[in-house]
Amino acid sequence: MSDQLSFDDLLADLPVIPYRGTGGWSGTSTSRSRAEEESTNGSLSQRQEAVLAALFDHPRGRIWSEIAATLNLHHGQASGALSNLHSAGLVFQTTTPRHRCLPYVHHRFRHLHDERRDHPTSNKRGMSTIQRKMIQDALDELVALFGDRVLDTVAYRNLRSIIKKEDER
Repeated sequence: MSDQLSFDDLLADLPVIPYRGTGGWSGTSTSRSRAEEESTNGSLSQRQEAVLAALFDHPRGRIWSEIAATLNLHHGQASGALSNLHSAGLVFQTTTPRHRCLPYVHHRFRHLHDERRDHPTSNKRGMSTIQRKMIQDALDELVALFGDRVLDTVAYRNLRSIIKKEDER
């Protein structure tokens, strides 16, 4: 992503919805319903936009709790928005902790930070959530396009095996 993008250009890419068309959910049906509703009613876009704006004038970055307090968000809302914006490259983290948290920084200040995490860390399974989601979405799309016959292909079995091994870690 170019440092020359305007704030308006960034907003055009919102919402970041890497989890089956949502900002993510905890695994329950009520959480998923909430996530789906927020993706369609504009509240997810507004939250991500507000988080980006809260970082726009802070070259040293801000930790999740500062953003949550500023925007009156709970932990899940703030950290979820930050994680999604991080995975999309719109923010990054510095590697110097503040109050035992790594600050998030707007991408326009990337040139000021040599020590940074440009991509979210992998989850406990070793594969990033985004990578795992991409594989699962590709498998779902193959089944949708080609039906059950794709289930017997070597490629499909190999990809399912990767996900299964990650789940067993």
